[in-house]
Amino acid sequence: MSKGLIWLCFVAGGLVVADPAAAKVVRCDVCTADVDFRREAELAGAGTHLVYNLHDNVLQQWYVPVVSGVEPPLIVVPVAQLGLNPSVVDKTAYDFVLDYNMRAMVESAAGSTNVISSATGTDVVSEMADPTSVGTGHLGLQEQARPPFKVVFKDGSSVVIRVDRDHANGRYESGSARTVAGQLIPADVQQAVGVWTDYGGDDLDRMADQLRRLGKAVKMAGSAHAVIRMINCTSDGCIAQTASN
Repeated sequence: MSKGLIWLCFVAGGLVVADPAAAKVVRCDVCTADVDFRREAELAGAGTHLVYNLHDNVLQQWYVPVVSGVEPPLIVVPVAQLGLNPSVVDKTAYDFVLDYNMRAMVESAAGSTNVISSATGTDVVSEMADPTSVGTGHLGLQEQARPPFKVVFKDGSSVVIRVDRDHANGRYESGSARTVAGQLIPADVQQAVGVWTDYGGDDLDRMADQLRRLGKAVKMAGSAHAVIRMINCTSDGCIAQTASN
């Protein structure tokens, strides 16, 4: 019996005693990427599950929320709390989706132990030094109970950064960039399709600029030199409808 399998039996036994109804051990010899292990855990239902690839001697632990498909609550983190330099702090999510260096800096900061400890109220350094944590870390275990961060920029726009023990840095959740009113901030031409309005108080002049930066043609319609009230984008281009205040 391999060392990894011995550990599997030991840890699995502990889980079954603790909560036989929720905890499951799942074998998946075709699982290679994190997303494969996560999918198998989600199929097992709510609880903390062990998913292992016996052939590759890989074991991962995944937490699935009690309500299937429901993510842990987001922890809101103001960008100023990340300790970034002023040139980054003054930018917004509009910049984030197009500036890969800015993205890397935010991801690195979100993955730091100081930021995680401050945002979650846990002593991450002590947690990492725990003998049990170190031992399971060598097995490649992942605890996904840690909620993702919603990084909020100075204008109220935001992005979601996920942090787990398997990565030194945080990871941007693609497509999560939002305006202060919750509308999508497109990061590429494929996402620049839909209807944006100012009903939530969003500055659509800023959105029009973003669309142009992506290479979209934005045609103005309505009153000249008026406020943009709606932008309708198709694969052919965008029409910005203006109106007087």
